[in-house]
Amino acid sequence: MGEVWAAYIEKRRPHWGDLHYRDHIDKAKAGGLPSGRRGGGKQLTKPGPLAALMPLALKDLDQATIEAWADSEGKTRASSARLAWRLLTVFLT
Repeated sequence: MGEVWAAYIEKRRPHWGDLHYRDHIDKAKAGGLPSGRRGGGKQLTKPGPLAALMPLALKDLDQATIEAWADSEGKTRASSARLAWRLLTVFLT
């Protein structure tokens, strides 16, 4: 999915504003990079909500997988997961 996602956002980029494009990038980031926050010390960035789905093959991305992902993400970061779900559903259609 990660390869297709990257191709999708590059192809759609001319039609989107900067914030919408950045949302697609941020929600799929792998995380684990040093935090750029001031005073963050050695904290690492967290993966975006869609990062867990990026290594999957598109054929493995079925309704049950998406529902389990949404349930898991919704428990810890509901607003971010809701936006990620909307981005994902548009991508899949």
